[in-house]
Amino acid sequence: MNVMTRVDNPHLQAHKRTRGKNTQSETDRKRPSYDLSAYMSPKDWQRLPLAIQARFGPHTVAPQADYYGNMEIVRRSFLGFCLAHLSRPIGMPVPPFAGTNIPTIVRLYEAPERNGIVWERRYTFSKSRETTIKSTKLYTQTDGLLEWVGGGLGMSLNVFEQGQKLHFVSRSYFWRKGTFSVTLPRWLSPGTTHVIHKDEGDGWFRFTMTITHPLFGELYFQDGLFKDEA
Repeated sequence: MNVMTRVDNPHLQAHKRTRGKNTQSETDRKRPSYDLSAYMSPKDWQRLPLAIQARFGPHTVAPQADYYGNMEIVRRSFLGFCLAHLSRPIGMPVPPFAGTNIPTIVRLYEAPERNGIVWERRYTFSKSRETTIKSTKLYTQTDGLLEWVGGGLGMSLNVFEQGQKLHFVSRSYFWRKGTFSVTLPRWLSPGTTHVIHKDEGDGWFRFTMTITHPLFGELYFQDGLFKDEA
């Protein structure tokens, strides 16, 4: 097992190319900067559509937004169904249900205790099956981009552009308690999580997520269309 580096400073400072000499106050320098471009090469970032750059670019205040749409497909394997229920004590990072054309609201807001951004997804499978899933993206200098699920479980992410789409791919999963952190073996993790954000124009974007286990194949798949709040 590998022991991960401690997160000494969870605040991501403003990206160097946007920072001038002696132009920021001490207060400004202490503010967290929610800037996904800091984890990508300038060339990759510039290839993304302007709408994606606006959603994920530099923010000295955590972006707050509601996105409304439908998950056109939500599916999971039997093992995925079991894992979703078993993970309820830590917050259930994926819904245990499946369906098509599921009304879904995606809400973003600040998580001040972690200096990150909460991504909350509310799925309405039926009147009696409304499921809310939360995870927190944490922008760090030492460990890169992290995503926390709950119960100390999280994953480190690679982020890159491909085909003018924004890709998030899990690099490893870890369990952390205080300053102690352990990387999970691949076979013990849910597998590789791959999220694709594609701009569709006119304020619309497509969200696609696949979680694939190295031994058991696809556990979860979601694909949906959402619109920026008016």
